[in-house]
Amino acid sequence: MYSESILGYGRNDFVELFFGNAIESAAFTTISDTQASAGLSTSLYVSTAWLEYGPVSPCFFRVTRAGGGTAETDKFSFFVDDIEPAGPNPDTGTYHDYMTAPQLEQHIIDNGVQPEDAQMGVKIQIPKYPNRPGLNPLYNWAARDTIWLTLNGHAIKHVVTEGEATGTGPITITAYSSTWNTVGYGDVIIQYYVIDEAGNKTVAPSLLTIVESFVGNPNPLLAAPFIAEVDDEGKVDVHLLDGEDATIVINVPGNGYLKSDEIKVLAVGYTAAGTPVEEEYTGTVSSVFINLHINLSFKYLEKLVGGSLRIRFERIRAGVTPNRRSKVNVYEVIGDSIPVELPPARILQAPDGNIPVDSASITIWIDHYTGQAPFDAVTVILIGTHANGAGYYREVGPRPAGTGNIIFNLANGPDGDMPVLKGAHWTFVTQSRMRPELVRLKLPTLM
Repeated sequence: MYSESILGYGRNDFVELFFGNAIESAAFTTISDTQASAGLSTSLYVSTAWLEYGPVSPCFFRVTRAGGGTAETDKFSFFVDDIEPAGPNPDTGTYHDYMTAPQLEQHIIDNGVQPEDAQMGVKIQIPKYPNRPGLNPLYNWAARDTIWLTLNGHAIKHVVTEGEATGTGPITITAYSSTWNTVGYGDVIIQYYVIDEAGNKTVAPSLLTIVESFVGNPNPLLAAPFIAEVDDEGKVDVHLLDGEDATIVINVPGNGYLKSDEIKVLAVGYTAAGTPVEEEYTGTVSSVFINLHINLSFKYLEKLVGGSLRIRFERIRAGVTPNRRSKVNVYEVIGDSIPVELPPARILQAPDGNIPVDSASITIWIDHYTGQAPFDAVTVILIGTHANGAGYYREVGPRPAGTGNIIFNLANGPDGDMPVLKGAHWTFVTQSRMRPELVRLKLPTLM
């Protein structure tokens, strides 16, 4: 902006703006009669070609008088910042892949936000953005960035401090009762976006987290289910079960249940390798005067040895919505473990360990494995040695695991997936790239 109060100007005066270059002007204009007589300000716009990230100096105005002579303003500096926090979104999606979803404490994830949680303050953590190494460091969070944390659209603002900006740990923002009372009860969508001190905004909001709030809810969570057969330390010891199912207990008497209420228990277990394994169990309240007992499979618990188990339930009542859910109980599972890995694959054409040379195809069969998810990426690796000693390596896949057994059909012959020749040796390895702990299986070497 150039105004008469800075330099004064008259009709036909020539005004120039110098922006990082004291010789070549970035913009200029000639003062009109109207501007001169009315003392109006004059706007000069700098082309984007002049706007590159970093400091700009010197910056000043110069007026060349129509009657002769020049005058200049004091020289000043700018810092040009046109970099969006977290950088560009790699897939231009609805959410920013480089901004991790807000993180909550485990007890909040398990049981939702209770009134007592809101009174103490619910800690919401913002991991460092962007969440990928090796990106332009200008994308990193910086002091004076403003994080706009939204809970169902209700915003909490946090300005990043110098100390937070130099650290690598998450930034913690605390939401208190006033916020949760405003948000209301039910599912709460939590996400954030960022505006830096130059006004640049992230190109998309973060991935989201959904948590249930019970603040103001007239129907609080029901008491958590428990397992009857725990040891003295509150752990589930499968050795003590001696092959028998465990018992899930629902505390019915005096807790508002009705006869014929349906109970659906969700068991979420984690193996020693961290693989999630979920199962559901159901039961029906037959009397409001006794607890409800539901069997918990021994075979299921045996898979979880060395890991953990979280159980909760929903009470389903005819004509009443939504279903009312319980708090969560968490157990450590100990005892004698069984292997949890990709099951041994089979070559259907080689029951005796020998692949017929004239087989048109080779079928690799992998049984459904513990913790299998439909979109696990399963790959078969072929490692071979031809009869002449030459090595062979090939990866087939990855392919989605699906919900059942996994089958790979490989073409045989010189131009196929497996150029099987008499005297060749083969080793097959199967792996799940989504679950690297399952990279365990090797088939016997085949001829």
